[in-house]
Parts: sequence; structure tokens; C-alpha cells
Amino acid sequence: MGDGKLKKHFNNIISTMLVVLIGLYLMYEKGYIMVDFERLSVIEAYELIKKDSNVTVLDVRTQREYLNDGKIKGAMLMPLGTLQEEISKLRFHKTNKILVYCRSGRRSISASRTLVKFGFKAYNVNGGLDEWKAKGLPVQIK
Repeated sequence: MGDGKLKKHFNNIISTMLVVLIGLYLMYEKGYIMVDFERLSVIEAYELIKKDSNVTVLDVRTQREYLNDGKIKGAMLMPLGTLQEEISKLRFHKTNKILVYCRSGRRSISASRTLVKFGFKAYNVNGGLDEWKAKGLPVQIK
């Protein structure tokens, strides 16, 4: 194999590896791989809240979003940026199922991973509050 062909072959291998790594990263960020928490649809989350008294609903959006866009009834606000600092506030909820949501479901994936790391049973609400509202589920304003 000539130097030109070898270089082209090597570049193709590197390009393919980069595409695979980017794909794996995106799947990790979306919570499709390497997860140790459960994922629930908004309907499943709503039904679980209605029937199980051992559920804590955790909103990891910003305080501004929480106040302006409404919340799931009974939700506790703990923004993702302060979650690790404030996690001790959840110590009384350690035996509860913790339903975690944000606006669209992205921050809640990160929060769910953090909660599991600290020994909590986390359930990520897919689609977040946007999906919750889209399905016509009740939202509490202030």
C-alpha cells in the first residue's frame, strides 16, 4: 500500500472513530446509555404521583423558570446548579422514589445521575415540563 493510500485509510479510520465517539456522547447525554435510573413518560409519572405516597417530585430548573412557567403540584425546587450543594436537604426523602424533571428533560438526566450517585432512587421524567404541558397534565402556577 502506498503512502497516499495508507494516509487516506488512516484518516478514514480516525473519522469513523470520531463519528462513533460523538454518537456515544450524544446517547449518553440524552440518557439512552449508561444510566442507572429509570425513565418515565409524563403519563407514567403523573399516574405514579397519584397512586404512590412515597414519591418526591424534584424540579431542577432555575428559580425563574419555576416561578414563571409553573410546576408540577408539590414539586420541590432544587436547581441543577445547586443540587450537589443542597442534596442533604433530600435526606428525609432517601426511601422515596424521586421523580426528576426540568423544562425539556436534559438537565433532569444529569440530576438523576447525581441523585443515584448519592444513593437515591431517581426516575427521570422524559420530556420534562414541556411534554407534561403538551399532554394537558395539571400545572400549578405559583
